[in-house]
Amino acid sequence: MKMKKYFVAIVFVLACTSMQAQTNEQTVLDLSKKKFGWMIRMKYDSLQAALDDRLVFVHSNGWVENKQEFIQDIKSGKLRYTNI
Repeated sequence: MKMKKYFVAIVFVLACTSMQAQTNEQTVLDLSKKKFGWMIRMKYDSLQAALDDRLVFVHSNGWVENKQEFIQDIKSGKLRYTNI
């Protein structure tokens, strides 16, 4: 009987851990979608708040910018995303 209780407890812990991982993954995916929307709508304040100061943004053409450069280029209109 004790083994059955331990087994049930282990299964419960594993299920909770799995659900937490899925929740974390969904949170990251949701924030990523928001980030792309902010880039398209030039919401540089939202990007400023969400992006880490250590950001290194590598564009598809290999161009590299830090967070401040990236935000400034969106703010100035140098970078204008219409679809991502």
